[in-house]
Amino acid sequence: MAWNLIQDRLTRCAQDGSDFRSHISMMITDVEMPQMDGLHLTSRVRNEETLKGFPIVIFSSLASEDNKRKWIGLGADHILTKPDLPKLVMVADELTQ
Repeated sequence: MAWNLIQDRLTRCAQDGSDFRSHISMMITDVEMPQMDGLHLTSRVRNEETLKGFPIVIFSSLASEDNKRKWIGLGADHILTKPDLPKLVMVADELTQ
């Protein structure tokens, strides 16, 4: 699960003094995922003090204008509508520069 991976990496970074972003530069999530949906994951990441400015992109077929406003309110940096992969690549390049 994505949240477990993030927590594990945060723990390792705290132990070895490394920067989290040198290991994971951004998060791309969908809304519809098993175990923990992307909105809950986004909220958990935003509630983690050390990840306040960590870039989050929600890539979903459910990205209506109303949903986009709600998801930005949760802390997503960008919301992209599937299946616009070229736009996803462009945003990922911008966020990881």
